[in-house]
Order: sequence, then structure tokens, then C-alpha cells
Amino acid sequence: MLSVTGQTAESIYTLLGIMMMENEREALENPTSKFFFSRLPDFARKMKRLVEGALSLGSVP
Repeated sequence: MLSVTGQTAESIYTLLGIMMMENEREALENPTSKFFFSRLPDFARKMKRLVEGALSLGSVP
């Protein structure tokens, strides 16, 4: 099992948020563009749920 500290989880959470905002910005500026990941929002939401779940269970110090 992967050991994740609270600070690492927070960094992952922040990075995913930034990536989602960039994806949305690119979609607005250039609707025909296939930005970095076409499924980035789905991936980021799933990762955020995993991080939030781990934090709520107290398994992340």
C-alpha cells in the first residue's frame, strides 16, 4: 500500500485543481483543441475523491 502524508495528499489535491482549471481555460479559449488529457476532469475528480476519502478515514497522517 502506498503511504501518503497529509502534505503529499494536499499537494496532489492542489495540482489536480490547477490542472482542471487549465483544462477548462483551454476549452473556453479553443473549443476545437484536444487539451492535455481529454478525460482529465474525470480523472481529477476520481483522484480528489480518493484523497478526500483517505483523509476522512484518518489513514493519512
